Amino acid sequence: MTRKKKRTSVRSFLPWLIGTASAAFLVGVILFNFIVMPAFVHKGKEVTVPDLVGHSLQEAENALFERGLALGKQTTAHSPSVPKGFVISQNPQSKTLVKRGRKVNVVASLGEQWASVPELSNENLRRAEILIRKAGLKMGSISYTHSDSIAKDLIVASEPAAGRTVPLDSEVNLLLSMGPYQAATSVPDLRGLPVSEAESKANGLGFVVVVKSPAGKSSGKSKVYDQRPRPGFEASAGDTVELIVGK
Repeated sequence: MTRKKKRTSVRSFLPWLIGTASAAFLVGVILFNFIVMPAFVHKGKEVTVPDLVGHSLQEAENALFERGLALGKQTTAHSPSVPKGFVISQNPQSKTLVKRGRKVNVVASLGEQWASVPELSNENLRRAEILIRKAGLKMGSISYTHSDSIAKDLIVASEPAAGRTVPLDSEVNLLLSMGPYQAATSVPDLRGLPVSEAESKANGLGFVVVVKSPAGKSSGKSKVYDQRPRPGFEASAGDTVELIVGK
């Protein structure tokens, strides 16, 4: 009697076991057909690489994910035109056909590179050029002005001013001293005056006097026959006035 009961018990579970095994097999087939197989099939499928240049890193990553691609190595570089955190270039290039799962490397922008304008006041032109280039900047235009405090041929100021932060490779314009301003003076009429008196008068106005005599000799009593520049000519201190002594 005991053996018959055991056989009956096993037979009663047999349909359940068969049903469970069938259900598990069916689930396995569904998973294989709709999940595992598509993953293998699509992995080898070719897709077009999207254009990532000019997009943020997050936008680039999203665009790649939508096509089954991934963001690869990220390097950085300065760019005067692409904002910080946006893509400058990519590899592979956009519109390239690649297999799904491929990684796309990008170069992200650090933004524009900047430089500080060096102090150039009281420097000569050669030294100023060296300092400008050393700072990563370029020589711009040169203008001239009189200055009572800056010696001739030295830098008075720069534009942009010293200490200003500007984009790399920007031009720096210079203002160069011509020395103290000297007002023009009208050359007086020295003709007919004794040479000594004419010299004294011209020297008093800051002119340099040169005496020329056709005879080769002259004395303080000799009189001025002619002069250069002519009377009334506007000249500055330091200019030369020639006195031609008469016979």
